[in-house]
Amino acid sequence: MRRHLLTVGVALAATLGTGVGLAEVDVKFSKKKDVEKAVAKLVGGEIDYTMSREREQTLNEIDGNLQKDTKGVALRTPAFWVEAMQNGYFEKRKAWKSTGRVTEEKVQFAYADGSAGETTFACFGGKLANPGEPTVLLVTLLPKDTDAKAWLEANWAANEAALAKWVVAALPMSDKFPVADQPHLLAYVFGTMRSNFNCDGNRWYLEGVGEACTAAQKAATRSMPDRLAGLILRDPAAAAVNDNAKLFHTVVVHSGDANPVAAALAEMDAECVTTVPAGDGATAAVATWVSGHAGRTLAPTYSFVTETTEDRILAPVAGAVYLSSPSKRGAPISFTVSFDKEAGTVTLDGENLGEFRLMFNDDLLDLDKPVKIVCNGEVLEEGRQFERNLKEIFEIADQFGEYGRVSTASFLAPAPAKVEAAAGAGDGEKKDGE
Repeated sequence: MRRHLLTVGVALAATLGTGVGLAEVDVKFSKKKDVEKAVAKLVGGEIDYTMSREREQTLNEIDGNLQKDTKGVALRTPAFWVEAMQNGYFEKRKAWKSTGRVTEEKVQFAYADGSAGETTFACFGGKLANPGEPTVLLVTLLPKDTDAKAWLEANWAANEAALAKWVVAALPMSDKFPVADQPHLLAYVFGTMRSNFNCDGNRWYLEGVGEACTAAQKAATRSMPDRLAGLILRDPAAAAVNDNAKLFHTVVVHSGDANPVAAALAEMDAECVTTVPAGDGATAAVATWVSGHAGRTLAPTYSFVTETTEDRILAPVAGAVYLSSPSKRGAPISFTVSFDKEAGTVTLDGENLGEFRLMFNDDLLDLDKPVKIVCNGEVLEEGRQFERNLKEIFEIADQFGEYGRVSTASFLAPAPAKVEAAAGAGDGEKKDGE
């Protein structure tokens, strides 16, 4: 199931103002450390996801310890589980493979046709970073024939903040790594880096440089919009974004008075884009922005779009919605979802929606209260009381390699067909058969 992490683009915000972030962790009960140790077993490699019996025993152990949380604060606090999973991921592992110096690593991947590929990328881990503390992950896509190791050494490895605390990877586009045509390939680099370093699941950043900016935009908006906290574009020549660009923040580094990508993003949502003047101070300015950035958030109301083929949905994980199937294969899926916590209502409206799964927690809804779910104008649930489910948290982590968000309840259903109003059948007009 963890293969989804490495094929997240095939199978698969910054300052959004209204975004739902993780509440400050303030969970206290007598068995808290025992719960955290058990979580570390599940995510740190001691108990593999295929070890169903051991996993069930560990979940029962956690559930038993949660009985000491008499007020039920832990299951009401998604940030507690995020912190426990991210801190536990490296608890039993060795020190980082490289710190403070640029090395070269291999990444294996699958092309869109299923055939295997491999390429080399350059990377480093912050020399002062603590392997037990999740940190920033930044992947840079470079133009063809760029020396990635030399580029890193001259840029991010020369930046004090990045060299001290971040983990950074860089690689060029190439004929055997055709990101422009297969944007899902970049997800494999993120996956490989997450296996080697303790990366914060809510602080993944993608950077495109020069001619690679178009491919970086495609990877960000079509392949992994749900996973990114931010996109950095250095001197992009043309916009190649869709509505998914509003799910994360974009920093555009450019010369002159205007840039077409910055203009296109500002037209979509002025709050999702920041511009930085190109020049000697650009890298430092971007580093300052990343270091001060809150990371990935999820707006209570947002829109999403993804393509489908006869075989798959290109980006099925869409924030709090998992797209199981389209109504019609080969056609795009688009939707808008809104979580109204005060009213206890979820509204989902979309085109070409088939079966879907809503994934939510107490950041999005008050699960102590009944929930109403409406899809394409039809009420699917009226006042249903959802129970918080411990197993749900780790099923999501296993299936998608998702340690930055948790779901404590979910709802699976087929979407009702969207009924379109008959053309010309307005008020006062006769309809067919009248």
